[in-house]
Amino acid sequence: MTDLYLSEPRLSTLCPSPADVARFVPFACNQLQAPFMVKVLVKTQDEYVSKTEEKNRKMNKFKPAIQHNTSNESQSKVSVPTPPLNVYADRHVILIIAMTDVVGHLVELIFCRCPDIPRLLIKIIGMCVPFHPYLNKLTLRWGPLTGPTLYEVAKLMPLSNITELNLDDSPVAECNYYMLLVEETRLRYLSLGRCNIDDNNCVLIASKLIHPLPAARTLVILSLASNFISDVGACALGEALRSNRSLQYLNLSGNQIGHTGAASILSSLMEFPLTCDELVTKRQRLMKYFKTKQEVYAKCYKELMTTLERSHDEYSRSGKRKTIVATRGKKSSITSAFTTTGISTFDPIALRAELMSAELVGNYTDPFTTEETVCHDNHVHCVGNTTLCYLNLEYNQLSYLSTVKLLEVVKYQSQLAQKAAAGLLRVQLAGNPLPIGCYELDTVQDLLDKAVLCRISKQQKRSERSVRSVKSK
Repeated sequence: MTDLYLSEPRLSTLCPSPADVARFVPFACNQLQAPFMVKVLVKTQDEYVSKTEEKNRKMNKFKPAIQHNTSNESQSKVSVPTPPLNVYADRHVILIIAMTDVVGHLVELIFCRCPDIPRLLIKIIGMCVPFHPYLNKLTLRWGPLTGPTLYEVAKLMPLSNITELNLDDSPVAECNYYMLLVEETRLRYLSLGRCNIDDNNCVLIASKLIHPLPAARTLVILSLASNFISDVGACALGEALRSNRSLQYLNLSGNQIGHTGAASILSSLMEFPLTCDELVTKRQRLMKYFKTKQEVYAKCYKELMTTLERSHDEYSRSGKRKTIVATRGKKSSITSAFTTTGISTFDPIALRAELMSAELVGNYTDPFTTEETVCHDNHVHCVGNTTLCYLNLEYNQLSYLSTVKLLEVVKYQSQLAQKAAAGLLRVQLAGNPLPIGCYELDTVQDLLDKAVLCRISKQQKRSERSVRSVKSK
């Protein structure tokens, strides 16, 4: 079932709610006298179909199943529904496809080959975002964007639940894509394929992926395929991967990266010495964590003491029997509740405040904790980034030395006894001037296959344990 809504004068005498994005967007454009027309096409997502069943169905129909090895992985991940042909008849109309699930919740907004995406339209979309908690995907492919328009997209991201943002084939003259990663959002997937990103822009993007910045904690997939990134931009990404423990998928296919840039990325995936700045910032983060936790503890302790005093006064006024509680005096120091071994068991208020503060602040997480570092020759070394599991370097300018470095990394991660994550599982190097029948590549492929099988077996064992625990309950 497909409904089409067109921005025409006086659609209705009643003002539609922002919860009805299909009617509200054209209505708001008319009320604001926007110099453009908007068409909203409402579509319902198809129910989930297994890829294996779909493949078997194609095989049964004897259709050719030729897959071309392209440089952009995001094309296979994002499926943009094709609207009717008559919708494209007027190139001066902005078409928006509103995808809903089977229940009717808005889950995705797609701008299809728009002649222009004005800043005012994104502002209107931002008014609707708080009313659609299930909206988790925004696609702006093949749409010419401007810097102010991208700024409005960055403004609405913190107010939404959008986790996937696709800007493929939508170059911005200002190239201010880094603004999407400044504020704290829920963004996990960002695709910027064919957006004319050069080294300077890549350096700005990489600077937002350094721990503990907001994007370094949420972004999982980053695609920068088919741009103009060389060794300078790749080295910046390698520096970010030293502390980033969230990014798992990195697509750099179709760029101009050589051995220097690839070596910088690969070096962050194995043991490396920490610099003086990294050691200093590590201590600063640890001291900031303890300071925050101490402040929260003091507030919790004060609130608990105030509550206890109020209840004590109420009992004394009512003439009821008083309950004797072992507490500290008002002027006693909060730190006196601690002993050399931790919280004193003789002060239940301090123990409860400590538990509350630990729950509010959370555990201390850092890429350079004692579990992630080792000491060699009186110097601290990090064991390396084992979070990144997919790396696409197809159609670049890698050399034979890159394969030697890759083999060194894969051997190191396979021998690492305690890994925080799975490590590299797939690396794509097609389209590079590499030797045919390379021993290093064959060895890398064998080690990666073993790593994949090991991860599958671990997942199966984990699922079996969860099933057993559920049955035991």
